[in-house]
Amino acid sequence: MGFTKFIQVGRVVYMASGPLQGKICAVVNIIDQNRVLVDGPCTAVRRQVVNLKNVHITNLRIRIPHTASTAMVREQWVSRNISSTWEATRWCRNLRAKQRTESLTDFERFKLWKLRKARTAIIRGAVSKLKIQAKKNKLEKTKTKKGGKKVAKKPAAK
Repeated sequence: MGFTKFIQVGRVVYMASGPLQGKICAVVNIIDQNRVLVDGPCTAVRRQVVNLKNVHITNLRIRIPHTASTAMVREQWVSRNISSTWEATRWCRNLRAKQRTESLTDFERFKLWKLRKARTAIIRGAVSKLKIQAKKNKLEKTKTKKGGKKVAKKPAAK
């Protein structure tokens, strides 16, 4: 299976490190194999050169020409609803969840631990009831043979 995401003009990238960490922006120009010119007029990312080691490529893309102006990038960004599309992705939801858990206080972590413990107890009880029920059903099926006749066990040979 080959690559599916490529660096190209109009590709939306996620800033993975640096002062802009956590923001998304669009590639406006490819300078060389290590650097790109990005612009994010709707996400407070000024037009600047960034290293490709500091970005992650997303599946989102806007249709802009090579070295498009900031106004053109903003127009395409808004017309394609990139911000709302990004917020709906699983990647963004996971990032937000991670940020929420990192920002919990000690007491909130304790409450979360107690809730998870209670949830596990409920699940464990339900699973054990199902196991017992399955065991009873299995025993009932082995007691009867075809035609509903009970089968007597043969005495063990000496």
